[in-house]
Amino acid sequence: MARSSIALTLCFLAIFFLFNAPRSADARRIRLAETQETLEEIAIRLRAAADQAAAELDAAETIAATRAAEEATASANVAAAEAAAVKAAADWQATNAAASAAKATAKQARKNATDAKQETAGLKKKAEAADKYQKAQEKAQKALEKSAQAKAKKDKAVAAAGAQQKTADDATKAATDAAKGKGKGSGAAKAAEAKAKAEQKKAAELAKGAQSASAEESAANAEATKAAAEAARTLKVTLTPEDQALLDKAAAAEAAAAKAEADAKAAEDAAKAAEKVAKTAAVRLTKLRAALKAATARRAEADRIVAVKAAAAEAAEAAAEEAEAAASGAPGSEGAPGSESAPGSDAAPGSETAP
Repeated sequence: MARSSIALTLCFLAIFFLFNAPRSADARRIRLAETQETLEEIAIRLRAAADQAAAELDAAETIAATRAAEEATASANVAAAEAAAVKAAADWQATNAAASAAKATAKQARKNATDAKQETAGLKKKAEAADKYQKAQEKAQKALEKSAQAKAKKDKAVAAAGAQQKTADDATKAATDAAKGKGKGSGAAKAAEAKAKAEQKKAAELAKGAQSASAEESAANAEATKAAAEAARTLKVTLTPEDQALLDKAAAAEAAAAKAEADAKAAEDAAKAAEKVAKTAAVRLTKLRAALKAATARRAEADRIVAVKAAAAEAAEAAAEEAEAAASGAPGSEGAPGSESAPGSDAAPGSETAP
């Protein structure tokens, strides 16, 4: 379109000057100079427009490069998010399967525990009676041991008190003898009397301890007698090895069921957590895909603008080149056909200087 515009402009100027060509040489020179000046102005303006179009093309290409980089980043983000979403979905599926298996295991374990409990239903009272008998026997045995310990303590205290009492009696006799032999007020008599009082005091304390130990023994004996009587009144019931095996089996089944149920709960919690992660990854992937779509649209628009700017720059450059060529080759330019040295100039035959 630019080429056509320049061609039309040049044709218009040629026709204009053809029908309005001045007759005198001076007038022709003036008109040629004006024409040359007009063409040069057009060329300058078109060159400026071409430079502006080139600058706009550079700016558009820079923006297009930025948009392409943004699209590449968005594409990489989508690829990473897709991998994460696939892994999260696989983890969710695996944890769901594990939770289902754990739930089935727990259900079977609970059934086993229920069956074992039913098998031992008839042994419940027997086991309670056997436990009661066992505890009564243990209580009687402990009471008997406590009674024996109390007796040993009492015997030891009585022996110590008896020995101390003998020592005190001997000290008292020695004090009496000293008072008779050396006089009651003598130093030896006073020392013997003081020693006798100390020994008597110690003997009294040990006698008191022996009485306390004797009371403890009596209480322990009474408790042992009571425990023995209670044990004697308790029905003797014992479990057979088969009974004990059934009870142990039921207890083990109950423990296994409790553990399996706890494992199933943990597996279910893990599945819920994996589901949350998978859904979050899916939402993130959707958002990143939307971002990639938008980035692709922006990049495509930038490429379209570059194409438009490139076409405009090419056309502007072609127009500028044609205008510059027209300006340099127009009549009146230096060395161009129709210049002052061309035929029809002042030196040409028929001019004002001609004969």
